[in-house]
Amino acid sequence: MDRRLIDVEDLRDYCPMCIQLLRFSDDYDALYCATCNEWVEVTCDDPTCEACERRPEKPLDECGNERHRSAE
Repeated sequence: MDRRLIDVEDLRDYCPMCIQLLRFSDDYDALYCATCNEWVEVTCDDPTCEACERRPEKPLDECGNERHRSAE
């Protein structure tokens, strides 16, 4: 087990399930954990928010690459 000390103020930067550093998706304006392949932020209630409306179920594809919105 990787034993690290994390400052309590920095906890928001780490996954609550596996304690790995979170990543940010510019395409979907949300934080995710690459280890768990899960979004850590819920989608918003704004019906005009394209980032939330088109956000995939998982942030990473089968190869472990970040999913990006396709150009329209």
